[in-house]
Amino acid sequence: MNIILLPIIIIVVWFLSFLLHEFCHVIEGLRQGASEGYIYLAYFKFLPSLRADVSKVENKFLFYLSGGLYSGLILLPLAYVAVTLKYTPFDYAFTLACSANLSYSIFEALYGGKLEYRKYMIIHYLIYMAVFVIVTLMFLPSISSFLSS
Repeated sequence: MNIILLPIIIIVVWFLSFLLHEFCHVIEGLRQGASEGYIYLAYFKFLPSLRADVSKVENKFLFYLSGGLYSGLILLPLAYVAVTLKYTPFDYAFTLACSANLSYSIFEALYGGKLEYRKYMIIHYLIYMAVFVIVTLMFLPSISSFLSS
């Protein structure tokens, strides 16, 4: 049962965290005076990605920074509580989502809208993969214990 539960929780938390990420972009756009904002599904090759679009942005750096930073900070207390309580698999899932959002926010703030789309998306997915590997290695003992119980 746990072998089925773990990927479902990871997928749900991952998807909701990136929906939150895009929602934070929209909120920041509205805070800066945009009259409307949208979140839509885009594809890079065969890989889906959520994207936020707003009608007007005055401070692009803050707009790009806001998605990962705000969502990462919102997820941080959830990750902290789950880790403190040793509540696997939520400790792993929330730490993964929080770390990915915070790590990606720096890249997005510095290079959002500045790199060619193909190169941007490749680096985007490489950052997610690197965070996934690092966090998975950190939580490997608790994941193994959860799966064997």
